[in-house]
Amino acid sequence: MAVWTALATAARDLLLAETCACCSAAVAPGPVCPRCQAAIDAMAGTGARGVHPLAPPQGFPRTLAAADYVGPVRRLLLAHKERATTAAARPLGRLLAIAVAAAAAPGGSSCPLVLVPIPSSPGVTRRRGHDPVRRMALVASRVLDPDRPVQVVPVLAQARRVADQSGLSLQQRQANLRHGLTVTRRQWPPSDAWVVLVDDECSSGATLAAAVAALRAAGTEPARITAAVVAAPVLLGSRDRWPVPGPDRTD
Repeated sequence: MAVWTALATAARDLLLAETCACCSAAVAPGPVCPRCQAAIDAMAGTGARGVHPLAPPQGFPRTLAAADYVGPVRRLLLAHKERATTAAARPLGRLLAIAVAAAAAPGGSSCPLVLVPIPSSPGVTRRRGHDPVRRMALVASRVLDPDRPVQVVPVLAQARRVADQSGLSLQQRQANLRHGLTVTRRQWPPSDAWVVLVDDECSSGATLAAAVAALRAAGTEPARITAAVVAAPVLLGSRDRWPVPGPDRTD
């Protein structure tokens, strides 16, 4: 009887097991296997680092990244965005919270914190079936310092149609997104809030610069805006060299 019970339990676990979003190994309850999670934790253990794009666009804010855009972090982000692995929002949101905490430090613990997700186009959101950045921001807001007021406020939207960023040069990306975002709420901004723009990753800095321009146009003081991303590309050779943008790079 015990043998049949053990076999039934094993069969149930096999049927219900999820696969790791990073390496496809069986993992229950998921979404990341212990090996990949250890690698992600090791990357995040060094703390948030500053992001320094090549030729940053005008208005690019102080930006912190929790990890490098390589290995399991890159694969987890792509699974979350392109394969609708929504459970990946939990580990990614915790990573984002590391960067947010560093980006929000100048505001002080008594200053309300507002996380503003970078939006995708309506068409991309429909295709994906969810809003990955907003989902990660909500997770991050729940794991940040409970003594500091924090809210996720999705006030940004695309002001016009923009081209797909894949394959564009740094200069083309910046031109493509210039004046590309707008603030959708009239009662913006909160006068005493520290605003942190949040996104999945940053390479050229064009998207974050466009977001800063939109917030400034709505009345937010630039000195009260920083940014936090889950990951940023690894620098090659020096702080001024970046990898060639790949087809999955969105910023």
